[in-house]
Amino acid sequence: MPAYASIYDAVLIGLDRPTAELDERLTRRVDVMWQRGLVSEVRELADHHGLREGVTARRAVGYKQVLAMLDGGLSDDDARAQTVQATKRFVRRQRSWFRPDPRIHWLSADSSTAERAAELAAPLTPERP
Repeated sequence: MPAYASIYDAVLIGLDRPTAELDERLTRRVDVMWQRGLVSEVRELADHHGLREGVTARRAVGYKQVLAMLDGGLSDDDARAQTVQATKRFVRRQRSWFRPDPRIHWLSADSSTAERAAELAAPLTPERP
């Protein structure tokens, strides 16, 4: 596990939302990705740019599910649903990794966040004449 030691003089700020709100936002995000052409992008990369031969990108959340759909293994709805589920798992892993870090100041991602972040960063801000 990390030693939680910083190399740089920095304020680490984590933004958090309730799980139910995150889940709703993730579902909407996947819908927007589909609307903005994720399927076409993956098809282009798979057909003309070696996506299937690559190791990392073809396993990325979204790409993996769309490739399975393009190969006939999933329906469009199933690919979307699996992308949402994979993204939720990824978020849970991120939360478990970052939550115990004592250097991180966790803030609710609401309208007062920018003001609180500025307060936390104030000691690092150089004084100006």
